[in-house]
Parts: sequence; C-alpha cells; structure tokens
Amino acid sequence: MVTQSYPAVPIPTFSLVLWA
Repeated sequence: MVTQSYPAVPIPTFSLVLWA
C-alpha cells in the first residue's frame, strides 16, 4: 500500500485522494 511508504503523520486527506 502507498500509505506504508509514507508515515501516518500527514492528514488522511492524501489517503482519500489515492482512494478516490
């Protein structure tokens, strides 16, 4: 998962964009 590459510190907005 891309989330693993980046820390879980940044806002979850990035994850939403990837999911979208």
